[in-house]
Amino acid sequence: MSKYDEASENYVPLKSDPSSIASGTEINDGDYLSDFEDFNIEEPEYVEKGAKDGYILELSEGMWTKASSKAVRKIIYLFIRWCGYWVLNLKKWIEQYRKRQEDVEKRQTKVENDFKNVISNATTDSEVITARNSDYFGNFALLDERLENIEQLIVGFVPQGVKISIKRTMNALPSVYIDTWEYGIGRVPLGEEPAGKFGGTPPRIVEHRIISWANDELVIQVALDYENFQFNHRPTNDEYLLFDGVRSLMVHVSGGEPVGEPVDKEQVLVSKNKATPTHNSLVQRIAQLEERVEGN
Repeated sequence: MSKYDEASENYVPLKSDPSSIASGTEINDGDYLSDFEDFNIEEPEYVEKGAKDGYILELSEGMWTKASSKAVRKIIYLFIRWCGYWVLNLKKWIEQYRKRQEDVEKRQTKVENDFKNVISNATTDSEVITARNSDYFGNFALLDERLENIEQLIVGFVPQGVKISIKRTMNALPSVYIDTWEYGIGRVPLGEEPAGKFGGTPPRIVEHRIISWANDELVIQVALDYENFQFNHRPTNDEYLLFDGVRSLMVHVSGGEPVGEPVDKEQVLVSKNKATPTHNSLVQRIAQLEERVEGN
C-alpha cells in the first residue's frame, strides 16, 4: 500500500484480501466488497451529444482513469466545489428573476389601475356613467366590471341560455331536479384525478326551469355553463346522464315514460338559446339582467 492507502481500524478489504483485516476486527460476510462485475451502463445520448464543460470533462476523465486514491479524493473535492459554485449562482439567478417578475406584476397592476382611472374620468356620456352603478350589487369603477359581474353570474347560475330537450311521454306535470359533479368514476384514468377527488366531487344541485312538457318532449332551461354537455345514456327510466370532459350532469325526472333505447343519443339534445334583440336603453337592459339574476 502507499502512504495514502493505509488501512484504518474500520477498513473493510476485498474478500480476496482477508490478510489486511485489522486484528480483532469482526467482519460479516455482508460487509465485504463482492461485486466484481464490470459497470456497463452507457452514457445517455443527450449527455454525450449535449453541451460540454472542459473543466468537468477533465475531472470526470480523471475519476475514470486515476489509480491513486489521493488523486480521486481531490477530484471529488473539486467536483463538489464546482457544483456548489453553480448551485449558488443558480439560486442567485432565480432570486433575481423572481424579483423581476414581482416588479413586472406591480407595474402591470399600476398600469391597469391608471388605465381604469383614465377611462373613468374621460367618459362624458351620462348614460354610460349612470350604467356603472347597480342597485343590486353596488357601484363599479367601470361599466365593463359591472357587465363582467353579470356575465359570471348568468353563465354559472342563472337558468337561461341553454335548453335540454328530452323525448319523453308526459301525462302529468313532471318533477325535475338536476345535479352535477366532477371526476366521476371512468371520466379520467385511475390515479390521474386531483388529490382528494377519487370517486368524484360531491354532487351539487343545478338551478333549472321547466319550459314545456307538451308533445312528448320535456324542455328544461339551465345556465350557459352547461352548453357543451352531451347525452351518454339513461341509467334508469327516470335518469339521463350527460358528460362534458371530467364533468357529469344527471337529470332526474319524476313523471312520464322514456322514449327509445337507453343509449339512443337522439332522445336528449342540448342547444344554446338565440339572443333576442331589444331596443331598450343600455341602462334598462343591464337593470333587467340584474333583476333576473337577483330573482334567481
